[in-house]
Amino acid sequence: MDPRLRARAHGGVARWLQDAGELDAATIGRHLLQSDDPRAAAPWCAEAARAAMQAKDHTAALAWSERAIACGCDAATEAALRTLQVGVHDARGALDEAERCAALGFQVAPRGSAEWYRAASSVAVLAMRRLEPDCFRALAPALDEALRDTSHGIAAAGLATALYPMLQAGQYALADLLLVHWNNVGFAQLSLGEAERAAGTFRSVIERATALAFQRIATSARHNLGLALLFLGRVAEASALEREVIAEADAQGDAHTADLARLYLARAQLAGGAFPAARRTADEALPALRASPSGRVLGLAIRAQASIATGDLAGAARDAGDGMELLATVGSVDEGEGLLRLTCAEALLAAGRTDEAVRAIEEAWAWLVGRAALAGPREARQRVIEGVPEHARIAALARRYAGAAAG
Repeated sequence: MDPRLRARAHGGVARWLQDAGELDAATIGRHLLQSDDPRAAAPWCAEAARAAMQAKDHTAALAWSERAIACGCDAATEAALRTLQVGVHDARGALDEAERCAALGFQVAPRGSAEWYRAASSVAVLAMRRLEPDCFRALAPALDEALRDTSHGIAAAGLATALYPMLQAGQYALADLLLVHWNNVGFAQLSLGEAERAAGTFRSVIERATALAFQRIATSARHNLGLALLFLGRVAEASALEREVIAEADAQGDAHTADLARLYLARAQLAGGAFPAARRTADEALPALRASPSGRVLGLAIRAQASIATGDLAGAARDAGDGMELLATVGSVDEGEGLLRLTCAEALLAAGRTDEAVRAIEEAWAWLVGRAALAGPREARQRVIEGVPEHARIAALARRYAGAAAG
């Protein structure tokens, strides 16, 4: 058949299917892609991408989204599809591709739109994982505008849709998301070893979220402030604050935050020498964190630390091993990996398995050096190593057993 006739035929079939009430976007999209007006396929390809994503067919979702973009879909649709692609690549552990798609989405999204804020959030959460503070500074104008703009729901609702902890929980309740990004900035500061700055950030979030009656955000920031206080050595304050957060989160029906607060409380109990209490608190939190890899890795590490301190070396080895198996399965977590690696080494040392412990220390040190390198200059790398308690303990073990030179 003549190519022009074939193209017109495909267009005719697509129109007939639409008139007949065909609901499968992929079927219509395939015909329109081969028609004499392939640009008309864009909305159908976009819908096919969304349907594939809902069906968890990630390969098809990527393919259909690229077709929609190639057909010249509008900017808002392209931004939404780039966000979809971020989710696929992130789930596959392809962070470079996820970052590329997030940046493209932020570039094309109409400024001030819901997709613009969601794209900014994707860029920010990926930057946090790589410890890239410059990305947060680059996004500051967008985030500042969102915080100032209360005239319509998009600014209040669209900012940080994908950010921690909403990303882990899969919750996108728009009314709760205005200040999540700044809470996340504080957590990134903690990861960079800047506990004092992080504490200031969390206090600012608490103040503004409370004023705006965003109580869950305020509770989440108070939870993170407890960890900052713990990093600063203010153990009693951290313990008291996490107990308050547990009560607040339970009252709000936010079981996930309550259980994470129990883990931070257990960390504070460890720091205060209350080892049996730390074990009981971790025991209470862990069962509900099965669906949260980060929470479970952190909880297993904390419980193993308590077991080492109370002489239960078999329990410590079991929890540390389970944590490393989970880490190997998921690839990476947002929190807890450093403490887990430290705990594995300390459990082996406590059991007298020195050769294995040295290997674990070398692996932990290599991981920490790689993580610190992402922070940039030497001073920033040193803060990552020395300003996070478990990182500092890894460095001390590496100097003692592996001959490492900090920095």
